[in-house]
Amino acid sequence: MRRVILAILFVIHAWPLFAASGVEQALHDEFIGKLVTLRGCYTSDDLRFDADGQLVSKSDVGSWTLYSKVKVTGLKVGDDKLKIEGNRVWVSWEQEKGVPSKIEYRLSPERLKIEVSLSSLTVEAANQIIPKIFLKNNENMSLIVPDLWKSFFGASADRAEELSASAGPTTPTSANGIPSSVPAPEKVLVPQQAAQNNIIKKVQPEYPSLARGNRLQGTVVFDATIGTDGRVISLQVKTPLGLGVDESAAQAVSQWRYKPYLLMGKPVEVRTNITVNYNLR
Repeated sequence: MRRVILAILFVIHAWPLFAASGVEQALHDEFIGKLVTLRGCYTSDDLRFDADGQLVSKSDVGSWTLYSKVKVTGLKVGDDKLKIEGNRVWVSWEQEKGVPSKIEYRLSPERLKIEVSLSSLTVEAANQIIPKIFLKNNENMSLIVPDLWKSFFGASADRAEELSASAGPTTPTSANGIPSSVPAPEKVLVPQQAAQNNIIKKVQPEYPSLARGNRLQGTVVFDATIGTDGRVISLQVKTPLGLGVDESAAQAVSQWRYKPYLLMGKPVEVRTNITVNYNLR
């Protein structure tokens, strides 16, 4: 009888260890050595999440090309927590004649610790919380990136009516042959060179030290909307460089000012490309 009681007590006390070991083993093959994508581009190197997948530690948010990707090197389950360790992975693009030719994943020396509270020491609990922390394999990056990047990842955006400036406006006639007045289109498509000639204020972007140190150079191209007052009101990445360069370029370009573009004597919004060059000297 004494042996039976001791055996029961052993099982009771050892169960959390066995359960943790089972969850850890189940997750090991799925994560160790793999590249995962966080649902938030957190800059802190120590992240803690509750059992609902909410971040409970403090962190700023940075560029997804620097802070969203992690290569997992360690995983441990215990004390109702899932602990993951890994290295940040930086994202950049090689370019040929200004066109992205290949995406590059650069293993960085920056270490990251992630701690997630589990509602219970079961595989089911782990499988419920993990998709709240990381993107699933079939999910698009447009779910986590800021508006600057959504078009690049194929997210649809509402577009105003566009009219090619080179074609020029037409004036339809009414039934009695008298020309009808036509309001100017909401947005006009203007060649990059034509828009560039209208720049009246240009802020030079910074060259991020990380990109310079990694000898990253090339061009960033934006699909831009310029308002009727000549201010840049929308930017979307068309051709990226990565390593935080795109955000640096966007921050500078958003401060540029243009002479208002006139169509039929009235200022209209303009859609055009804006190119920013980064070259090592």
